Amino acid sequence: MSPRDRRTRSTKRLLITCLTLLVIAGLIALQYFNRAGHDAISEPDPIFVPGPVTFAPGLHLLGALSPSVAYVIETTEGLILVDTGLEDALPLLLRQFRKLGLDIKNLKLILLTHGHGDHYLGAKNLKRLTGAKIYVGKGDSKVLSEAGPREAVFSTFRLDHVEIHPTVVDVELVGGEVIELGDARVQVIAAPGHTPGSICYLLKRNGQTALFSGDTIMTITGDLGTYATYLPPRYRGDAGDYLATLRELKKLSVPDLLLPGHPKTDQRMISARITPQKWSSLLGEGIRQMEKLSNRYATDGADFLDGNPKELISGLHYLGDFSETAIYCFTDQSSFILFDVPGDPKLVDFLERQLGEIGLALSELNAVVLTGAKPASVRGLAPLIEKTGCQIIVAQSDLEDIRNLIPSATVLLPQDAIKQFAWLPLQPISVEGFGRTRTAYQIEWKGKRILLTGRVPLKITRETVRELELTQFTLTKFMKSLSHFAQLQPDLWLPARPVHGQNANLYGSDWQDILREIRLQLGLRQ
Repeated sequence: MSPRDRRTRSTKRLLITCLTLLVIAGLIALQYFNRAGHDAISEPDPIFVPGPVTFAPGLHLLGALSPSVAYVIETTEGLILVDTGLEDALPLLLRQFRKLGLDIKNLKLILLTHGHGDHYLGAKNLKRLTGAKIYVGKGDSKVLSEAGPREAVFSTFRLDHVEIHPTVVDVELVGGEVIELGDARVQVIAAPGHTPGSICYLLKRNGQTALFSGDTIMTITGDLGTYATYLPPRYRGDAGDYLATLRELKKLSVPDLLLPGHPKTDQRMISARITPQKWSSLLGEGIRQMEKLSNRYATDGADFLDGNPKELISGLHYLGDFSETAIYCFTDQSSFILFDVPGDPKLVDFLERQLGEIGLALSELNAVVLTGAKPASVRGLAPLIEKTGCQIIVAQSDLEDIRNLIPSATVLLPQDAIKQFAWLPLQPISVEGFGRTRTAYQIEWKGKRILLTGRVPLKITRETVRELELTQFTLTKFMKSLSHFAQLQPDLWLPARPVHGQNANLYGSDWQDILREIRLQLGLRQ
């Protein structure tokens, strides 16, 4: 081989090696960004802006205070702070004040955009240090003063290490007020929807306008905080209110600067300028989303699996949650069938109370259909069986395993026996990959396709990802089961463990999106 040929071959090997490394790096990066995207479902994105960042003379961002940021406005008569971050971010906030050459003792006003803890929990100590007055929307004032409930303060985001304290509010805002300090004039805009008391603040100074949007508009790129409107009422979001807010914001002149609660950038120097086209686009898309969601709620009801009993469809009841398990029943005249009741001696009392509210007696129970047969759950069914004499229907493969765990007189039937209840057309679906067989059921009921899935699958959140990582299962078998689920198009999904009180109703690509999230997480785990 000539020297030239050797050089050519060496060059080719080098190119192949480089391309291989690039592909590997790309896959690693894709895995990272996929994980980051899914983590954001259940926990706020971290703020990478180190701060402080100056947008205009006397207008600065204070970064990395928590999942959110704060803004400081210099005026001729003192300082205004918009949001505060978490309580334990106070030392960082003070360092950024010093870096800007500002004296914290000159802080006069604390304007809070809403009552989520990552935006306000630092206010109490700042008020103690400076005597500054705290302003917040009237709809969120009670959450601050009563320090909860926790869902109202942290929404769906688990911040278990953070304690909540009462915060005394000096001024409650309803919208339409003008707050003036020195040469700064701040217009108060009521913006309910993300929370009832959400407020946007519009600063007008030196011929320039800046909108502090909190989580109504969450990011520099224009992401909205509408996730709260898809959650049960205890999280305090409201689609109708959000829709009205977005329509009002669209009437405003386009602000020069958009200053949101979660800038979501890893660049120190960021642009907060927003074009009329971007402003119109982000509000227009938000309006379309909220119109669609409001119409869905009006048509189908907001069927949140939030612990509150309700009739989802005529004859299909969600009885609430007991022992971390959602209880569902189908009724036909004077009889009914339960699904997936947990093993707990107090279950009988719970069922008698909940069934009584919908005019049913526990004695009318025909059968309990199980999607799984963990010994602990089955063993606890004894009091219910002794009380009602109900039959138990379970997968064929589990019959012998559980026969000795329940009263000997119990009628224990394989899942095919459900056919004897002709009024409830159940189609069993095997869920593989977990050692023991698990069974989901598809039901055609009142013109709707209903899917009961037991403990798996679950919606992906930070908490369920951790649970998934601890679960022992055969990946290839479970992936095959997910492929079978993907062929279904359910109108309602009834899991044994609803995540954050999720809505039972599914629309459009909801079901496929849920399965896609699960596959991605499983792929990251490989």
